Amino acid sequence: MANSKKKGNRGELELVHILEDRFGKGLFKRVPSSGAYVGGKNRYTNENLSQEQKETLSSDIITPKNFKFSIEHKFYKDISFWELFSDKSKWNIWIEQVDSDSDFVNKKPLLVIKYNGHKRIVLIKENDLLDESIKVYFKWKDRLVVMLSDLLGLDDKFWFDTTQVQ
Repeated sequence: MANSKKKGNRGELELVHILEDRFGKGLFKRVPSSGAYVGGKNRYTNENLSQEQKETLSSDIITPKNFKFSIEHKFYKDISFWELFSDKSKWNIWIEQVDSDSDFVNKKPLLVIKYNGHKRIVLIKENDLLDESIKVYFKWKDRLVVMLSDLLGLDDKFWFDTTQVQ
């Protein structure tokens, strides 16, 4: 396995532990093959899958049924400041990916990014973060950039649909 794949897997597992520390053990898991089965170009494979199977096999993290977000996680060395001004920015590609996955399973998109030596940041749609207590570092297109640690401080009703059973 390539080092970058191992690093990505390790980052996803770290995120699972962070989410479990916040919400409870056993509620989150890494998706086998990180969403490769029905994600992106493999979307056509979903024809005979149930909603539960779709939710399990898309994105990077398996979440509880009533969790509002579909999570895509990226772990990279760094980002060039100037890349943020490029139409070819990795952020654009990752946003397309998380948007596609979240639309596929009828959830909200949540892009979590970890750069070496830095805390995890989240790109979240402005409409999905209505809590003004969260510090927004900057707005990038239709996303707000916030710290994951700050977002995790929000009440469970932000994260879970209470009309659905887990």
